[in-house]
Amino acid sequence: MDKKSISPIAWFYLLLALVGLIVPLWNFAESLATVGIVTTGQDLLRGNFKSPAAASMTFNLIVISLAGMVWLFVEAWRLGMRWWGYLFGWLFLPSAFLFPFFLFQRELQLTDLVDGSEAVDDVPDSGPGDTDLSQET
Repeated sequence: MDKKSISPIAWFYLLLALVGLIVPLWNFAESLATVGIVTTGQDLLRGNFKSPAAASMTFNLIVISLAGMVWLFVEAWRLGMRWWGYLFGWLFLPSAFLFPFFLFQRELQLTDLVDGSEAVDDVPDSGPGDTDLSQET
């Protein structure tokens, strides 16, 4: 794929992915340098639940992240992308990097599908027993 065919939104997703990789790892490295690895995990958990507001924000981010990752795996599989690579990435990389990077890769995949004149259908095929209610009897 040449540079001209990459959409501005794809470049934006790539920029977010880079920021999502650098900033969390930078902060994690700074935490390791100041308090060490054992206390970092404890401080992280304590800090996330220090107050009801912090706990609310933590659970909010956990639910959003889980829903986003489930969608990521389903969408990657649907588009024929290597979903297992994102599974391994999710174990070792910040979600702030992985999710925007997936969106970047998805934009490239969708551009390839459109350029290759393959239709992308967001609506799954009807299953057995499904009826088309738009047809009049």
